[in-house]
Amino acid sequence: MRIPVTVYSAVILFMTVKAVHLGVLLQSTGIADYQSMSFLTVCGALSFTVSDVIILFMFFGGKNSRRSSLINAYLYFFGQMLLACTTLYGGK
Repeated sequence: MRIPVTVYSAVILFMTVKAVHLGVLLQSTGIADYQSMSFLTVCGALSFTVSDVIILFMFFGGKNSRRSSLINAYLYFFGQMLLACTTLYGGK
């Protein structure tokens, strides 16, 4: 499982870096609509990434508890929701 997990982690890290970079670019435009979209993009990507880090600790670090499972679920779904709102907001 080490190779697939490493590849998946690299893809998620790349996605986060690109999303934060896009958020910084949108923020620097000075256009209010783009700045709102920037906030959604960065918060969604960071929530999704933190959720995946929690999964790594749950599966490979022995930190599997009900609390970490709930936090993971909330961060995952809210991160996905924010990223989806970004595409809806940007396509208006």
